[in-house]
Amino acid sequence: MPDINGLQLYREIKKRDIKAKICFITASESLFDIAYKFSPVYTFIKKPIENEELIRVINDLLNK
Repeated sequence: MPDINGLQLYREIKKRDIKAKICFITASESLFDIAYKFSPVYTFIKKPIENEELIRVINDLLNK
C-alpha cells in the first residue's frame, strides 16, 4: 500500500466500525512482533501459511 501501512489502515477501519474484525497477514517478523505487543488486533498470521490453516484461523476469528 503506497500511502498507508497496515497499522494505519487498522486504525482507520476501527474509527469507522469499532466491531470490525481485523486479521493481519505478514511476512515481516519485526512488524509482527511490534504490532502483536502494542496493537489490540484480533489475529496475526505469519506467512507462509497453508490454505487450510488460513481458512481455519479466519473461521475462528469470524466465530468469536
